[in-house]
Amino acid sequence: MNTNWLLDVAQKLEIEISDVAEAVSRHHVKPSPVVPRAKRISLRRIFFSGEKTCETNSGEFSFDWNKLDCGLWGILSDKNLRGKSTIIEIVHWLLRGRPSSLQEDVKKWIKKALLRFSIDEDIYEVSILHDEETEGDLSRFGKNGEVHQVVSFSNSFEFERAMSSFMMGQLALEPVVVWNGDAPTEGGKRVTHDWPFLSGAMFIGTDYSSLLGDTFIPGLSIRLMQMYLGLPWVSTLTEAKATEKSLKRGSEAADRKAADEEESKANRIQELESNLLDIKNKLQEIPSSQHVIFSREKAGEQLKTIFKQIRTVESEIEEYVRLQEEAQNALYADKKELQLFIDSHAAGAVFRRLTPSICPRCEANIPASKLKEEQATGDCYICNEHIIEDDGADEKRAELSARVNASEEALAQATQQLGKARSSMEFVVAEQNSLQQKCEDLEAKLETYSSRRDWELQLVRAEAQIGEVCRSSTTEKTNDIKDAEIISQLVKDVEKKVKSIQDGVLEKVSAKILEYANRFGMENYSSTQLTGGGQLRLIKGGEKTSYSKVTPGEKLRLKVATIFAIISVSHSSDIGRHPGLLMIDSPGSQEIVSSDLEELMSGMAEVIEELPFLQVFVASVASGLMSRHINKNKCVSATDDDYLW
Repeated sequence: MNTNWLLDVAQKLEIEISDVAEAVSRHHVKPSPVVPRAKRISLRRIFFSGEKTCETNSGEFSFDWNKLDCGLWGILSDKNLRGKSTIIEIVHWLLRGRPSSLQEDVKKWIKKALLRFSIDEDIYEVSILHDEETEGDLSRFGKNGEVHQVVSFSNSFEFERAMSSFMMGQLALEPVVVWNGDAPTEGGKRVTHDWPFLSGAMFIGTDYSSLLGDTFIPGLSIRLMQMYLGLPWVSTLTEAKATEKSLKRGSEAADRKAADEEESKANRIQELESNLLDIKNKLQEIPSSQHVIFSREKAGEQLKTIFKQIRTVESEIEEYVRLQEEAQNALYADKKELQLFIDSHAAGAVFRRLTPSICPRCEANIPASKLKEEQATGDCYICNEHIIEDDGADEKRAELSARVNASEEALAQATQQLGKARSSMEFVVAEQNSLQQKCEDLEAKLETYSSRRDWELQLVRAEAQIGEVCRSSTTEKTNDIKDAEIISQLVKDVEKKVKSIQDGVLEKVSAKILEYANRFGMENYSSTQLTGGGQLRLIKGGEKTSYSKVTPGEKLRLKVATIFAIISVSHSSDIGRHPGLLMIDSPGSQEIVSSDLEELMSGMAEVIEELPFLQVFVASVASGLMSRHINKNKCVSATDDDYLW
């Protein structure tokens, strides 16, 4: 953050500039040395429709005023109560997101409304549907006519927030922050005014209590004036002033409370210490439960170990069961193979000992010479194959028998290991049950110490309460005092910055107000002075007076003159912020004679020619003087008993 603007404050208070920067940051005071240029608002289309439910002139209605542009426009009717003010109020409603003085019955009649307007070269349109709630959207028109939604809203609160956020951003306006000392909260409170308040500078109704804006709020006229004059450092000043008052009220409130707090502090500490002593005495009567808690924690840790052992033994049992099944299957296979060998060998021996005497094929007798030849050669006298008496059967039998013995041994070993594992499981399960029972017994025993725990908690709470009461708030108070000094000095410095520019601007504005007031028929005014406090001092007929003391008709013309003067001077110096839209309701009803109204309309027409970016709407009873100064193509009117909508 650029801290050059804080250097003077640091030097005057003889403190570090970092302390000043921290203070202004803590209270959200920001520099505003440069003011953006003004952006101009111009209405392009006003539309609304619905259904009247009144006793007279009931039924559906639709109002559509299109192709609007800069210049002087008229909303006219031959008679009063024909809907002129409603048109202005609907524009007010759509432009700022909430109605100002739109009558509730009229508001209920309206079902649909839209307002198309431009901000410099960009065209926007806000459109609403209104029934029990207000919903709609705000859109922007592209260069080729395409529509881009900016924001949508589904209720009145969202509507107001959407329009306020959009307008404050588009017009580069800053909220006006003030301190409301009359607020019901002790010492007052900070109040932030944004678009609903700032937009009041574009509407002149029938309440002229405030020179600028449509609502009189003490202290705000000056802020509105400074904002629309486009003076730099204004938002910084308003924020700093509100902070200064906030800190001052906080300091005063702290001082008022200090004596009471010091008086009650000793009594409270004495009360808490007495209570603490009672708690300690009570705890001495109740034995400690720490050994039970320790035993419970130890048993819990042992249980965790037992659970791990159980999971390990379960895994071993599963493994030994698998090995036992494999050994049983292997033993069964080995025994079966041995038995098959024995049976096969025995059958072969029987057949080898047979001595057939008849050929099995032709049943011829076999000669005795063949038998002798077989005995001599060892070859079968029938098939001539050599007869083997010893085929290694004994070795084969021994091998198979050894395999059977090995399988029996493996089965026995697996069975033994499985038995040991199951015995281990029985042991650890028994130990688990014992520990669980021990934990349950300890839990039950701990219940008997619940009263001691309650007293121990009360002891901790009582000690904490004493510590809280004894804790000093000196640091916080010192910070508040230090911040108050910094912000107060900052206010003085920023006021000088604003005043150094404001005085010259106000001198030009005051001269313009007098010029326009004379052109509006107030020729007996010889001096007008718009002060830095937002007051308008006057010399009328050689006598000093002020805005608050003149007639309503004069106030109307002075309000118009002041707004035009601010816009004119700001435009010529390229520092202003007023958007150039002005809507005036019923100027002829404020005790102003026809000749003076003629001068007002004539003067406004001349000013608008000088400032062609202005767009001014006047709602009035139709008369010849209106038609002399407002082009009929720029009027919407109702004749005789007709209504405007």
